[in-house]
Amino acid sequence: MLFSGLLSLLVAGAALAQYTPPGFVPAVDTELVVKFGSKTITPGQSLGKADTGRMPILGTNDTALPGTYLFIFIDIDLPASFSNTGARGVVLHGMITGFKSSTMLKDGIYQLSTTATGPSSYFAPAPPAERPAWPHNYIQLLFLQPDGFKVPSNHQAAVNSRLNFNITAFMKDANLDAPVRANYFRQVNGA
Repeated sequence: MLFSGLLSLLVAGAALAQYTPPGFVPAVDTELVVKFGSKTITPGQSLGKADTGRMPILGTNDTALPGTYLFIFIDIDLPASFSNTGARGVVLHGMITGFKSSTMLKDGIYQLSTTATGPSSYFAPAPPAERPAWPHNYIQLLFLQPDGFKVPSNHQAAVNSRLNFNITAFMKDANLDAPVRANYFRQVNGA
């Protein structure tokens, strides 16, 4: 009896696996494989700045994805001040269009690739020094890219400056469906 109850809890927990931080909206329960060099990240893993200096390799490990995809990479823990008080803002670390999946496995994944570098190129994580230290959640989101996708004019300033990017408003205004895949890692200044 105890064994079957534990098994049920494990199965339920596996079904609820999240590839976005707790409380983040939109929540995503399907993995985007994110590799920095030889490191494949697991959700919530801590990485150092040296690990994340270059654009990661993206992919899937279960199936090749049909279609074209938009990749958005954000930090949801930008401090409003350096005293660690108050609301946290969002920094856009990349918005890159045109990702397509390979149909052959390479290094254990169906890699996603693009020749595009924007509309907002990859900007490596570099969380500011804070007292006490605050771990930043860096989230990678993959969306099915609508035909003719363009950054909505009312979001152009935030995309250009990278500051105060509102993912839920952007999704609505850009007519994006929920992300199809995601992952995230954590980084603290000095790590």
